[in-house]
Amino acid sequence: MNENWKITKGDKPLIATAIHSGHKVRSEVENIFAISPKSRFREEDPFTEILTDISDNSIIISTSRFEFDLNRNREKAVYLQPKDAWNLKIYKKTPPPIIKENSLKLYDAFYQNLRKYLDEQKIKFGKFVVFDIHSYNHQRKGENAAFDDPQKNPEIIVGTSNMKTSAWKKRITNRILNDFQHADFFGQKLDTRLNVKFTGGNFARWIHQNYPNSACVLSIEFKKIFMNEWSGKLNENIFAKLHQILQTVANGTLQELEK
Repeated sequence: MNENWKITKGDKPLIATAIHSGHKVRSEVENIFAISPKSRFREEDPFTEILTDISDNSIIISTSRFEFDLNRNREKAVYLQPKDAWNLKIYKKTPPPIIKENSLKLYDAFYQNLRKYLDEQKIKFGKFVVFDIHSYNHQRKGENAAFDDPQKNPEIIVGTSNMKTSAWKKRITNRILNDFQHADFFGQKLDTRLNVKFTGGNFARWIHQNYPNSACVLSIEFKKIFMNEWSGKLNENIFAKLHQILQTVANGTLQELEK
């Protein structure tokens, strides 16, 4: 296991990933950060690594997206200016080039490892599905402010915009969307929509480009209804219910793959 990520190999053609769940950074980066750990944590996807246990095939990133962001292309993977990261001041001063170079070495190493891993999945299964699991904030105006407009911020977003649709991928997508929309969430239905706000980033795009006929990547965004995004406190009951629903969705996806 690499200290920056953990790739677990299993026997199911479903890979669950949490590429933004990490919080750690190298000391040379942290020493020149202006951004606080609390602010970083708010923009990361905490607890999503727990959700990857829905399959025995998983990828968990332990390094913060504030060191290198695997969901952006290589040129934009290291946040340097406020405009790169929600207008947050990242560094006390412009970091020396070696800082960026060292972070990009890790970025490159991950994608090299990913290629080897997915080559194995292609040989083993032929076709496989990736759940690219994320979470997003919906109280952007402040800790005591009103929540963002729910009409523009559904509880679950399924992103597929960078996927070239084929019959089997369309069948998988429809099953996932249907299972989320019909799940029992404490007597209610979850507002689940396709390609609203978030449609899938570089990670999904890279997989689709390199495995166009074998991979079906769904970028699943959970609105942070399961936690207080400002304090970081987890609501265990809500999180457990979402975890259970995601497991049901995963089981349905595997059923579709078997057809």
